[in-house]
Amino acid sequence: MMVYRAVPGEKGIIRGGRAIPSDWCRPVEDPDVLERLLPEVRGKVLRINLKSHGITDYVENCHIHHFAQRKLVYRPAVRLYGVGHRVAHNLIHHAPHQAFAFDGNDHVFEFNEIHHVVLQSADAGVVYSGCDWTFRGNVFRHNFVHQIPHGPGLGTVGVYLDDCMSSAQIMGNVVARNVSVKSTWRDPEKYCRNTSEKNIDRRYIEMKDNLITDDDPGFENMEKMDFRLRGASVVYEKVPAFKPISFERIGLYPDEFRKELPGVGGKQGQE
Repeated sequence: MMVYRAVPGEKGIIRGGRAIPSDWCRPVEDPDVLERLLPEVRGKVLRINLKSHGITDYVENCHIHHFAQRKLVYRPAVRLYGVGHRVAHNLIHHAPHQAFAFDGNDHVFEFNEIHHVVLQSADAGVVYSGCDWTFRGNVFRHNFVHQIPHGPGLGTVGVYLDDCMSSAQIMGNVVARNVSVKSTWRDPEKYCRNTSEKNIDRRYIEMKDNLITDDDPGFENMEKMDFRLRGASVVYEKVPAFKPISFERIGLYPDEFRKELPGVGGKQGQE
C-alpha cells in the first residue's frame, strides 16, 4: 500500500498498476516463521515475492528535510509497506522523530545520509520497524547516520527493531555500531536473557565482524567527517572479514532532475 497526499490546490496522479494473480502466492514454509504462527493458521498464510515478478518501487536521490512539523511523531520522511521497495541515495535531516519506518519484506535502505532527526523524542529510532515476527529479508546497509541526539529515558538508536521484529540485516553502515568509536556496546539478546525468565534455548541475533575502539581506527579524515578507511586501517587487521564501505557513494548525486547538490549534510558541509 502506498499513500500519496497532495497539498491544497494540487492533486495526486497515479498511473499504471496491475492485479496480482493468485498463482504468484505461495504458502509460508520458513520454519522460523511457522513456529511463531498459531497452529490453526499454519499452511494458510501466504507470501509473495513481487520483486521476482518485476514489481518494485523506490525512493531515490531525494532531499527531505524539516518534516513532521504538525504531527511530531510517526510521520517519517519515508514509510514503506508491502514487499521489495528500495530507498537509496537520499539526504534526510531535521525532524522530531523517525527518518524511515517500514512494514513488510525485502526492503532495502542503502547509501542514504541521515542527520539531525529524532530531535524531540525518545524510545525511538532513526529507522523503525516492529510488532511482527514475519517481516523478513529487510536490509539496512552502507548508510551514513550522524548527529543524532540521545533522548531521555530509553534514549534513541540508529535502527530500532521493536517488539518481536526479527531477521533484518544491518551491515556496512557508518554509524556507532559497526565501526564504533568512543561509544558503548550492548548485546540486546544477552541483556534480555539476563533480565528475564523462561527464554527459548536458541540464539536469534547474530552479531559479528564489528570493532570497538576509543581511537581513530584509520579514517581518511575524521574531523571533516570523511569516514572512508585507509588501506592500513587497523579494522582490516582486527576484523579480516570487514569489507570496505563505499562512503563516496552515500548520499545525493547529480542527475537530470538535480543539477547541483544542496551543500548541506556531513559530506557536503553542515546546514
